[in-house]
Amino acid sequence: APQTKDELIRELHLQRAVEEEEKAKKKREEERLLEEQKAKKAALTATKISINRQI
Repeated sequence: APQTKDELIRELHLQRAVEEEEKAKKKREEERLLEEQKAKKAALTATKISINRQI
């Protein structure tokens, strides 16, 4: 279907908004994984410290 200039512009904006949202979602997921990794590392460190205290 032939599109008007306005429709094309609206479609482009929509597409860009979707891409931005996906980028933001990906970033949030990466940050979540990073936090998870930090928490695991901290837990591991705490475990090592308590083991060393018992020796």
